[in-house]
Amino acid sequence: MLGWEIPPFNSGGLGTACLGLTEGLSDQGVDIRFVVPKVFGKLPFNHMKVLSAADYSSASQLKSLLEREDIQQEFITHQLAYGGHISVNEKKELLIEHLNHQLPVAPHIQATWYAQQAAAIAEQTEHFEVIHAHDWFTYYGGMAARDVARRKGHNVPFIAHVHATEIDRSGEHGDPAIIAIERTGLHAADHVVAVSHYTKELLHRRYGIPRSKISVVHNGIPSHKQPQVFDIQELKRHHKIVLFMGRMTMQKGPDYFVKLAKAVTDEDPNVRFIMVGSGDMEKKCIEESAKQGLTGKMLFSSFLRGSSVDRAYQLADLFVMPSVSEPFGIVALEAMQNGTPVLVSNQSGVAEVSNNIMKVDFWDIEAMKGSVLSALYDPNFHAAMKQGGYDDLQTLTWDHAATKMKAVYEHVLRSMKPLELQPAYA
Repeated sequence: MLGWEIPPFNSGGLGTACLGLTEGLSDQGVDIRFVVPKVFGKLPFNHMKVLSAADYSSASQLKSLLEREDIQQEFITHQLAYGGHISVNEKKELLIEHLNHQLPVAPHIQATWYAQQAAAIAEQTEHFEVIHAHDWFTYYGGMAARDVARRKGHNVPFIAHVHATEIDRSGEHGDPAIIAIERTGLHAADHVVAVSHYTKELLHRRYGIPRSKISVVHNGIPSHKQPQVFDIQELKRHHKIVLFMGRMTMQKGPDYFVKLAKAVTDEDPNVRFIMVGSGDMEKKCIEESAKQGLTGKMLFSSFLRGSSVDRAYQLADLFVMPSVSEPFGIVALEAMQNGTPVLVSNQSGVAEVSNNIMKVDFWDIEAMKGSVLSALYDPNFHAAMKQGGYDDLQTLTWDHAATKMKAVYEHVLRSMKPLELQPAYA
């Protein structure tokens, strides 16, 4: 399994999803070697072996990657994102400089480096049956590990798992280099797993991936880890509280949360809005809140971890996820687990898995305002949402997701044909 983060060293939901899924798969007898770019210190995992890709770097491996024959130099030209105005040798020197001095690198260089490391790990791994790669950074790695397996005479499937695309993260103006890597990896994969039908349709529509090649495995929450319960009723006596938690980026719709806060507090000044997280839109949201007269009504907090996350959910009377394009949205399940009713955008995968959450279009502030006020001031509706959320979570677990994922593995393995032996020539 190839990833780019795992808790506690993670910046978002991808690492959380990888951890939950691997725990569920391990419980079903799947032996996992999880590769990340670099391991920092000791990791508290007994259910899988975590490998640090950086440990497999060496000068000889780097030279092997770069010493290409003429027929392979075209490959370098296409892979390294420097255009055609410099020579292949100059590109080689740039790549060495990036890797040696840890300078900011273009996406193709990151993916190519990881692919070289994945190949080295695959060479040293005696046996593996499935290659499971999480998101764009790892797709070249999945392709490289599969090539190694084929050279050893094994037809091992490469499964590309899509938690989010560059189109989700950045819209129409996403990084073309990352979009190119995604398209290459998804077409090269033997099978694709999407976290929702919403994402499956996006992959078919925007990347041309056949629907028959895509399986949907919804995310979940840990069934064996219940949140700590906090006594915070005194904090909730005087105000109704609405919570946003996530990265403050275009994808997550934080600017629509600010618009919602303005609309609701114009009607009911006693409601307080809290934004938890950080990102490139954080400053804009703070400035816009001040401009809209929300000082004292809109509160901001940086990224939270551990029990502080559960405390924030429990403090809120309502959790809102106004994402512009959300492949799934694990935070909605986390809120439900803490007994907090949830409002999500129709443009999210989590909207597919529960009828006990409110759903509106991210741009429809009036409809969102009405839903917020109903949830805050109708006690029967609030209680029904809370209980319904608990009921839904009985099946929205990583154990259920792992069962589906294992079935995908078995289906793909059954469809793999033995490699044809190539005739030997004198």
